[in-house]
Amino acid sequence: MENVLKRAVVLADRLILPNHLPPNFLEKDPKTSLRMIAGSLEEQLMAAERDIILRSLENNKNNISLTANVLKISRRTLQRKMRTLDIEKASLSLKTSRCPQNGSVTVDIPRDVISCNRHGSPK
Repeated sequence: MENVLKRAVVLADRLILPNHLPPNFLEKDPKTSLRMIAGSLEEQLMAAERDIILRSLENNKNNISLTANVLKISRRTLQRKMRTLDIEKASLSLKTSRCPQNGSVTVDIPRDVISCNRHGSPK
C-alpha cells in the first residue's frame, strides 16, 4: 500500500484522485482479505492468479485470445492455467439477473452449453 500511495503522490498534482490509484484498489473485498491470511504462499498465489484471470476474462467478454494478449501470455498458456485453476469456459458464459419485484434469479445459458439428444432437443 505504501508503494501505491507513493506512486499516487508522484502522479497527482495536488489532490490524489481515484484515477491515480490502481484499478480495484478502493474496492473492499472481504473474501480476498480473509483468503490472503490463510494458506501457503503457493495457495495464495494460485488464488490471486485465478482472480486476475477471471476478472480479465470478464473484462474481455470471455474472449480467450484477447485475454491472453492483455495478460501478455500465450493463448495456450492461458488455457493451461484455466485448466490448472479449474476455470471452465462454459461457466464463464452464464449470465444471471435478479428480478427487482420478487427477487427471483434468471440464468441465461448459451445453447452450446445445454446438452442435447440426437434430435436436437435438450435432455
